[in-house]
Amino acid sequence: GNKEIKSQQKMNNVIFLLDVSNSMNAQDIEPSRLTQAKNIIINTLPKLNGDRVGIVVFAGEAFSIMPLTTDYNAAENYLAGLETSVMPTQGTDFLKAIEVVVDKFKKIPKGARKVVMISDGEDNEDNDERAIDLAKKEGINITAIGVGGEVGAPIPDYYYGQLMGYKTDVMGETVMSSLKTKALKNISNSTKGQYI
Repeated sequence: GNKEIKSQQKMNNVIFLLDVSNSMNAQDIEPSRLTQAKNIIINTLPKLNGDRVGIVVFAGEAFSIMPLTTDYNAAENYLAGLETSVMPTQGTDFLKAIEVVVDKFKKIPKGARKVVMISDGEDNEDNDERAIDLAKKEGINITAIGVGGEVGAPIPDYYYGQLMGYKTDVMGETVMSSLKTKALKNISNSTKGQYI
């Protein structure tokens, strides 16, 4: 009935959109960008006051690892074991990420759709404009949090948890990955969110 609808509108539904591309293993932030991103989510949960939260991870593709729930302990458990190796397709595609978010928000009223995107900001597929258009059309409000240093750091290459070395380019030079704020600021400003 109407009462139920009213209470749903008060409640936000927050999807944490977490970048798990390989560059998130970079250690320009102790102990790594990914660990810091997880800690940001875990520290944000208690402030959400009963909002429902979901978690979507993305790199070259995206998938939901936790449905919308008020069980914050479950969220911590899902995050604890999360590594970049969960993602078979590497890269960073903001559009695929938002498409999965839209699917998760199907039954949620437009005013209650919030996304907290945590990324080091490089959209390798250059889909940020299309991601913004889709988010705006769907009434999704995105706060973007940039993790990583401006100077950059090498990207560790792990194989079954063992450090094998660092990512190199075709010339054999070590790839340096740094925080790219342009796409993140663009996404958050365009969807009435904020960039942190």
